[in-house]
Amino acid sequence: SSLYLFGVKQGDLQMTALGLAVAALFFFVSRAEPLERLSAERPPARIFCAQVCVSIVLQFLVHLGCLMDTLERAKPLVKLTSKDPSIVPDGPFRPNLVNTAIFLLSAVTQVNTFTANYRGHPFMQSLSENKMLGRFTIGLYAVLLMLALEVVPAFNHWLQLVHLPGPFRRHLVYVLLLDTGAVLAIEQLCLRFLPT
Repeated sequence: SSLYLFGVKQGDLQMTALGLAVAALFFFVSRAEPLERLSAERPPARIFCAQVCVSIVLQFLVHLGCLMDTLERAKPLVKLTSKDPSIVPDGPFRPNLVNTAIFLLSAVTQVNTFTANYRGHPFMQSLSENKMLGRFTIGLYAVLLMLALEVVPAFNHWLQLVHLPGPFRRHLVYVLLLDTGAVLAIEQLCLRFLPT
């Protein structure tokens, strides 16, 4: 509801780029090959085992916390007036600071979801062995970091992202890194300490 009040939406170009990236991630995950030798470890017996459920809930809480923090930090920087066409909930897309921050965060959470939940060994190729997926994931992280840091302003402008003020941009980069690190750590801890 908070995002709706801010008129948060994404542009066609942003949605197309993110959609193509997610489609490529699905394709590369589907190309993962099983290992030649069967593992002595058995996969989870059911979908709703403790390991999977706890990991999903904790990852969701991290993503939600990062989203709420980003929105709270952005609120003072956005002038809420009914005359601002970029925050009209049902109006056309117009880039603003909140749209930009939410797009970057949602893109990172999409990539984090694939990276953290890709199981790999002992059943499939690891992320480093699935070279297409591993390289593409690293490339996506690099592009998203480049967009967040505004390394190439013309590229940001082409993707309909607005300039972020210095302190807010730094905080957003920290949030993106925190989201990535926390999600990866949660999945590894759940794999290690929780029963399947």
